[in-house]
Amino acid sequence: MKRLAWLDYLLIASFLGLAALLVMPGGPLATRVSALWQNVQSSRVIRARWDVIKQLSATRTAPTSNPRPHDLIVVTDYECPHCRRMHREMEEMQAAQDISVGILHLPLSIHRCARDAARAALCAKRVGGFESMHDYLMTESDWMGPVSLEEVAGALEDVPTSDFKACLEDPDTDGELKRHGRLIAELGIRSTPTFLMKSGILDNVKSREDLLRHLRP
Repeated sequence: MKRLAWLDYLLIASFLGLAALLVMPGGPLATRVSALWQNVQSSRVIRARWDVIKQLSATRTAPTSNPRPHDLIVVTDYECPHCRRMHREMEEMQAAQDISVGILHLPLSIHRCARDAARAALCAKRVGGFESMHDYLMTESDWMGPVSLEEVAGALEDVPTSDFKACLEDPDTDGELKRHGRLIAELGIRSTPTFLMKSGILDNVKSREDLLRHLRP
């Protein structure tokens, strides 16, 4: 039998080392398999809890004559740059597609003003002015600095200032935001924006074109 040369041993050792790196915890293959499994588990929970997700999310009505409620749910953070960019793209998409969008709030701890913005959006929903508040928070930046959320509400015609302020002071507003957080955690979601349909989490959504690809029959 032919004896293996030192180069053969080196190649075998390199191959085994590479295989170990791929499958070891934290390795590329193990990470990918774990992500796929998490997505499968999340999709099961989404299908089972879809009615709860729809009920909890604030809805942006599609600008069409025959909207289909909650085609799409977005887990978002008002300071997240990609969330803000996708908001603009979704505005254009909704103008041409028969869809509506539901919003779940996941204010990330790295964003100083995101939690207060999420509370403001929930209060605007309660008093009937969610869409205008949501659009303002996603497209303007002054509320992250010198302009208070009460001043923002005062500038929006469909957000009664006194009712809005009372809602901000209501402990149940924090409770509702916590309910969003618990549901999002149950779905296994940790980042924003994340896009959901009843079929599960939408992968690799970076643009309006990616969303349209998922929405096609």
